[in-house]
Amino acid sequence: MEFYKQKRRFLPPRSLLSKATPQVFVHAERKVCENIAADKMDFFRHVETVANRRNVACNVVRHLPINRSELRDSHHLNILMGGLPAYGRSILHACPTYVPGFWYFDELGERESSSIALQTFLPRMIAEDRAKAFADRVRKQVLGNARTKWPQPDRDVTALDKGSIVVFAQELRPGHRQTVYMETAPMLEAVISAAKGRRVYIKPHPLQREEQLKMVRSFHAPDRGVHVVDANLFDLLEAAAFTISIGSAACFEGFLLGKPAILTGRTDFHHNTLTARSASELCDCIDRIETTTFHHDRFLTWFLRDCCINPRVPEALGRIEARIVQKGFWPPREP
Repeated sequence: MEFYKQKRRFLPPRSLLSKATPQVFVHAERKVCENIAADKMDFFRHVETVANRRNVACNVVRHLPINRSELRDSHHLNILMGGLPAYGRSILHACPTYVPGFWYFDELGERESSSIALQTFLPRMIAEDRAKAFADRVRKQVLGNARTKWPQPDRDVTALDKGSIVVFAQELRPGHRQTVYMETAPMLEAVISAAKGRRVYIKPHPLQREEQLKMVRSFHAPDRGVHVVDANLFDLLEAAAFTISIGSAACFEGFLLGKPAILTGRTDFHHNTLTARSASELCDCIDRIETTTFHHDRFLTWFLRDCCINPRVPEALGRIEARIVQKGFWPPREP
């Protein structure tokens, strides 16, 4: 895949977009571009293979354009990796999901902005035995290797009390505040007031800014059973009765261990959680979450297997091409 290296901030330049022959352009940050061009990302290797089968060139360009209006009606297919959502006849979004090895390939956006947020999850449509088999494979992959996005301290399962409330504080990214119903400080206040003597563990985000980290640490009160900790993610999940966050990937990972979650922000995995939009709703969710029925294995199967793409399975090429065809950018192949 050719890497167009440009210094201009607005990319791709019109000289590329004006090419008469339709092509595929993957837009990403420099380091990602270099990895794609070096054939280090299997998802984009499949994209290139699918494009080449239709005699379409596939290129990668540095950085997402600030103004995407020129992409929306382009006669090229533009695959955006990262950034805010954008919709257009020639735009698709590609991004790793909350679980390593699975990818979004979505026409609206990624994570809370993906089209999965708008879809309906019907547990009865997924066979329980197949869901368990699928989820067991993912559990083995993630938990067996203790794989997660950010580096973690060494495990120490004896350091935490079982049946606790675990809260994952988040570092909100620019442009995401419109997806938040309760921000971190009021969320923590509500959780502590509703804990009813249960131990509360609060884990700051690994990239928490100093100002935010200071605020989170101000809630540390061991005499009240509230602990701000830098414990291993999987130790916390094993100790949790349930998790709480704005929309942390750690809550999604908790599904692998059968841990229910309460969210205070918009996500695309709300189907398998309780969502609170106020302090009173959060207290109510805490009171009833352990008596609510969830279908974690079926949800993981629906979300990861059916809505996203695993580049390492044989049907990946066909599913990638099908998404592009479904978008209307390419015609279906002749039977």
